[in-house]
Amino acid sequence: TSGAISGGTITSTGTISHSTADGYIHLPSSGSTYQSLRNSSSGTAAWTSNLYVGANASYYLYLNGTVITASAGMYLNGNSVTNGTHTVVGEVYASNGSLQTTGNVYTGGYNGQAGSVNCAVVSGANGGFTFSGAGRVEVNNHFDPSGGGSYNTGGSARYWNDVSYKTLTDRGCLGWFDEGVELQNGAIVSDTEAIKAIKKHPTKLTVYGMPMIDYRSLPKVSYKPAADHDGVKFLRDKDDEPIEVKEIVDGKEVISKPQDGAEMTSIFSIMLGAIKELTLKVEKLEKKV
Repeated sequence: TSGAISGGTITSTGTISHSTADGYIHLPSSGSTYQSLRNSSSGTAAWTSNLYVGANASYYLYLNGTVITASAGMYLNGNSVTNGTHTVVGEVYASNGSLQTTGNVYTGGYNGQAGSVNCAVVSGANGGFTFSGAGRVEVNNHFDPSGGGSYNTGGSARYWNDVSYKTLTDRGCLGWFDEGVELQNGAIVSDTEAIKAIKKHPTKLTVYGMPMIDYRSLPKVSYKPAADHDGVKFLRDKDDEPIEVKEIVDGKEVISKPQDGAEMTSIFSIMLGAIKELTLKVEKLEKKV
């Protein structure tokens, strides 16, 4: 029987008809555990394993298995995303809170530079780096390598223009050359003779406009031909000068001009030995007077 239901008892079997307009449709069949319903169209719900957030269809966050993907941006306002491996396609913002992880953070790049992280401060429990707007990186704690005598700062092709410091401390590399100094040709001479053998470079000038020492005339222990960090020497031209090196830096080709080097600790050691030799000669002359 169909029709309006009024007070009293229904004594026969019948079908109750109701509207199928928006908002009156039954829950859909099928579905599975942990799925949820979402609005698939006006007045219609559908089961889904994805979580859609946002009023604008162009900005949403959805979950597919263990992957979280954002269409344009994922905003974290003090809340957490936990459990599993999460991949974010787009940018990650933490506007009112912190983005925390106990594992690694992988990035696809910034401004076309794959693997870059764009930030103002990197900090830890006892210090960190500040990427200052004044064009410098500030360190507010000790800046140590992970081991002693294992790593370099700069090299033959990319080196610092100027290093300012209060003191410079040697750690176990001052040498004793009283038994002689080996020159480039294999001759063994005294400290003073080794210094006298140093010559002027035929063409090069220093950054302050004076003729440069020919590093190839330095004692063998002090002359450091241009080489990479593994000690592999760079190729040299017909004038025995290192040739240009092409490197890929941040995805771009950079041309560097390697330079030969002078190992200053050994030079300083030889200078000390020369001063001692000259002092002994002066003392002998004084005794004769």
